[in-house]
Amino acid sequence: MQTYQLEMNDNISDKILWLLGSFKNDVTIKKIEQDNLAKLDELSVSVSRALKEADESKKNNKPLTNAWDVLDDL
Repeated sequence: MQTYQLEMNDNISDKILWLLGSFKNDVTIKKIEQDNLAKLDELSVSVSRALKEADESKKNNKPLTNAWDVLDDL
């Protein structure tokens, strides 16, 4: 089994979903809500920012002082 994530215009997705409906026994369709994608993007940005801050702290010899700083370092 293979898994894909496709982003497309609603008109195209309706046609593709209609076509895939003919393969009910061979295809599983799972809709990913936009809210989940937004949360994933926010998490990615947050982790990237934390890693950048941890790198800056190491370059400037600034110690990490609390648990959130340590978590950000990861």
